[in-house]
Amino acid sequence: MDVMEKRLQKAMELGATAVINGKEEDTVQRIMELTGGRGFDLGIETAGSQITASQLIKGANKGATIVFVGYSASGENDITNGYGTG
Repeated sequence: MDVMEKRLQKAMELGATAVINGKEEDTVQRIMELTGGRGFDLGIETAGSQITASQLIKGANKGATIVFVGYSASGENDITNGYGTG
């Protein structure tokens, strides 16, 4: 997933089976379509954005492995999105 077409094209060249343009598509909806409603098993977030962190969590399958490489500019991210809060 990216918003830059050049990066999406490069991902396909390097073997990606699908790409998602976050400017043009609902990212979570597209993840669910690509996975038959299951969500993904492994996600890696490198942008450090609250928005992409939230999308990553919402697109994950229960028990998925999620890796956060980047951080928000403030150094804080609320990644719960209502999950695991009770």
